[in-house]
Amino acid sequence: LHKHIPELVKLLGIQSIILIPLMSENKPVGLIEINSSNILGQNTLKRLSGLSGNLVNIIIRRQTEILLKEREEMLRIINENVSDIIWRIDADARLTYLSPSVKRILGYRPEEILGQPILNFIAKEYHHYPANNIRERASQKKENKLIYYEYEMVTRDGRKIPIEVSSSAIRDDQGNL
Repeated sequence: LHKHIPELVKLLGIQSIILIPLMSENKPVGLIEINSSNILGQNTLKRLSGLSGNLVNIIIRRQTEILLKEREEMLRIINENVSDIIWRIDADARLTYLSPSVKRILGYRPEEILGQPILNFIAKEYHHYPANNIRERASQKKENKLIYYEYEMVTRDGRKIPIEVSSSAIRDDQGNL
């Protein structure tokens, strides 16, 4: 094949061939190939090299978007099928996230109780647990060990049901809750 390239180039009237590898962190992510019937000079090569940086950014961004979409879909499937309630509360112990399983276990749709204090759904004799949990988390600084509690939650129809909570903190870049 290599011996026929000069004949092919001549037959197609190609005067210039430019191949520019698209690299990110010393790894190839693509290749720009330009065939022209005109002779391409140094200025064209410089412009194409400049363009290659933009193309690398676009390719990396697109690959990241695809990977993120795949992971989001995987987490959505897990979240919708988990048998436990997954929740997130803020520093004021208000519910900021609830998995769909809350409907099956407590009888509430997530959107019904989002923004409400978690204490509204914990039996009164156990109200000290969330406050203790938040205090303990705040004192841990950057350490993030799991904390386990057992208490009762109150369902929509007023029944008390035993639950086991395993809790971990979500922190910002400065280590704050």
